[in-house]
Amino acid sequence: MPGFMKGLTNHWRVTPKGPNASVVEMGLEAKIAFPFNILVGPLMRLQYGSVVRHAIVEMKQYAETGQPHSREVKADVSKKAKAVRATLAGA
Repeated sequence: MPGFMKGLTNHWRVTPKGPNASVVEMGLEAKIAFPFNILVGPLMRLQYGSVVRHAIVEMKQYAETGQPHSREVKADVSKKAKAVRATLAGA
């Protein structure tokens, strides 16, 4: 965690709403040191909001279909390709 971050807390709540349905809520709290809280706080709030929304959408798809979201598949393929390139470069 960067030095300007004093703390980061993430809370998840899954509430059953029937035999095949749930509501997922996620909260993220970042404690940022002065003056960074003023300078980068609003930008971080926007970025984290986007990350949280994506995580919820990806979790929903996986829970409903058993298949990972296309963003996850793309990220996994990219990580595997990077590992292969690193292996080939070291050979």
